[in-house]
Amino acid sequence: MIRRWFALIALLSGMFWLPTAVADAPDPEKTAVLQSLLQHLNVSQQLKESRKTAVRQTLDQYVQSMRTQVILAGYTDEQRAKVNAAMADFPAQIQPVIEQFVADAMPEDLVRQRLVQVYSDNFTLDELKELDRFYSTPAGQKEYRLTPQLASDMMAGFKERIQKLVPNYSHTINEKSRQFLHTACGCNIP
Repeated sequence: MIRRWFALIALLSGMFWLPTAVADAPDPEKTAVLQSLLQHLNVSQQLKESRKTAVRQTLDQYVQSMRTQVILAGYTDEQRAKVNAAMADFPAQIQPVIEQFVADAMPEDLVRQRLVQVYSDNFTLDELKELDRFYSTPAGQKEYRLTPQLASDMMAGFKERIQKLVPNYSHTINEKSRQFLHTACGCNIP
């Protein structure tokens, strides 16, 4: 459950935005139960893993963006070849910056504070106690450990279907992009 929040934070929030302002302070009793729950779910380790994933995905996206910019910039074949040859070193140059950005964007104390607030706002004290009890059991720990694998197994069942659909949808999206650019500025995509 907490792991899903980290995945959501990392994957859907493009800029890793995490609000710092919170509404009313959570009930102290809820906070105590939530601190226990966060301990059972090893939030510190999950945050560390989420940060690594966020860094890797951001780095991959940035490198891909750079490759696209090189293609679209109108460079000569020789210039593109030089840039592409140098691209092997580029990730190492920007990775420390991205790592620092992710650490600054998702400090553990703020993540914990936000998780306490969100769970406190959405669960009653009794429900939080139930969750804490469940995740303190062997079955709860197993569910927690297996959640990523279960999600992966679920998605694997759709992989072939998605691969079959991608060409048609990509074509449709590309066509709509061409139409949009032509309408907006008379521009054409090569």
